Formats: sequence, structure tokens, C-alpha cells
Amino acid sequence: MSPDTEEYLIYNYVDDTINGERIRCGVPLPMDLPYYYKSFKDRFFGSSIPNLSDQFVCAFQKLPFDIAGITLLSQDAAKIGIGVRQGIRINEKLREFPSEVKVALLHEMIHAKGVRKHCADFQIEIDHLWREQAYLDPLIL
Repeated sequence: MSPDTEEYLIYNYVDDTINGERIRCGVPLPMDLPYYYKSFKDRFFGSSIPNLSDQFVCAFQKLPFDIAGITLLSQDAAKIGIGVRQGIRINEKLREFPSEVKVALLHEMIHAKGVRKHCADFQIEIDHLWREQAYLDPLIL
């Protein structure tokens, strides 16, 4: 990147800003996906989604393309193969983007509730999460 470009100036501005914040506030901890699953479950989903266990996991995983996440329920896991556990997998490429991970996790938790497609039922669930301020407290959008 040439130092006389707009791109260079913006990059350095953002780099300086983030480094200053990290000096003042500390480097963010690695994203603890199971922690956020449990927290969102308690706050927004209750018993409508499974508890984490050896049979239902929530983990980062390499996923193809720009897929943010996938939810595998029992019928999905069985189709894939023996030993494939149910649960939510979030694309490991997002690991360093906590806000995006939280949005993807909430999305996949709706699927874990049994909402299979992205049609009206899914949109109703998004509206419910919005009304419950899932995306605003703390601010993740």
C-alpha cells in the first residue's frame, strides 16, 4: 500500500484508533462461543432450544464460501454421517469479529428452535429478538 493513498491513510487511522483503545481497555478476549450460546439461550430462547452437551455442540468450524453458520438438527446430522453431532457451527473466519459472530449465532439459534427456512416464521423470530433488544443490549449491530 503506497503511503500517499486514501487507502493507506484510512488504514493507519483505524489502526491507530484501535491500538489506542486496546492500550486503554485491553486486548479483547477470544470469542467464547458456548458462553454466548448459554447467555442468549437464557435471555431469549429458554427451553425452546437444546442445552449444550456432548450431543448438541456450539463451535467454530471451517465452512465453505461466505457461509456464516449452520445448524444441524438430528435429521441433518444423521444425513451427513455417523458420529456427526447436532448443534451450531459458526464459520471460523468470523472468530475475530465478535459482533458478526453474535448476529450469526442468534440467527442459528432460531434454526435450533426448529425454524428450518428463512420465510415468515423466521422473520417473526427476528422481529421477536429485535423487540427483546437482542441486537441492542449490548449493541451488536
